[in-house]
Amino acid sequence: MRPVVYLFLVALIGFLLLDRVRGNWSFELAVSFTFLLPYSTWQLSRAIFSDEPWPPTKLFGYGILVIAWYHGCALAFDTASVSVYASVVMRLTTISFLVLSIVESQRGKKDDLVKSRIKLRNFFIYFVAITGVITVLTETTLGYTDLLTLKMFQRGAILLFSTYFLIVNTKWQDVFFAKKPQATGPKNQGMINRINEVMADQLYFKQEGLTIGQLAEKLGEQEYKLRTVINQEMGFRNFPAFVNAFRVEEAKLLLCNQGTTTLTIQEIAFEVGFSSIGPFNRAFKASTGNTPKEFRDGNTP
Repeated sequence: MRPVVYLFLVALIGFLLLDRVRGNWSFELAVSFTFLLPYSTWQLSRAIFSDEPWPPTKLFGYGILVIAWYHGCALAFDTASVSVYASVVMRLTTISFLVLSIVESQRGKKDDLVKSRIKLRNFFIYFVAITGVITVLTETTLGYTDLLTLKMFQRGAILLFSTYFLIVNTKWQDVFFAKKPQATGPKNQGMINRINEVMADQLYFKQEGLTIGQLAEKLGEQEYKLRTVINQEMGFRNFPAFVNAFRVEEAKLLLCNQGTTTLTIQEIAFEVGFSSIGPFNRAFKASTGNTPKEFRDGNTP
């Protein structure tokens, strides 16, 4: 999580200092950091809301490509015949990253179990939309004038929303920097036992398209209470991760059971409730550190 936060802050600082730097080298550096701001906003959204941030090598590798893309468009400004098109392409690229940020903030919202993060999803839409509109409108206006007031308004607005997003909301520490919430203890051990009975003993996790609403109905519990127990007492940040934990445990048994060794890995994935092999492999490796094949090879006599 921290690498993408640092990337966002560096891009933000470059953007805010762009008009203050002097010299070719420092100016080009600030411009490069500024180009990273839309991309880093998208990656920040991915890291916060999907629980699957990109590894640093991929994060910074694509960041370099983004800088190269923007610089290529900027160089096209020197050619009068394509300067207008280059400007449009740059703006469309920026808007695309902002749209991806908003989409990411809403993806998986219904399965989210972290109350503070659900609230943060709604704020994030306003944060990206308002700062995006301010930037586009201000830059369009600055094409005809170079008023310092407009620039200060643009920088100030983005700094204000970014500060609020990253600092004022530090009560959501588990959202920004913790991989898992800390369990508060078995205050609802009875409900936990019933959850485990339905999910593990009755194999309810095999139900295709299982939702937290369906599980709540099965248990006869209110959905918000079930969300709280699964998140705060069982330690899961989203419902798919909770369901996959049971599926992976069942898959481990099938992979090691001599009576089911004739089943292919894909057949086992379908048997435990996955609709395709890709998500099964990812969930299994995230849980065990090995692929299903590696696990079977290491545990089958």
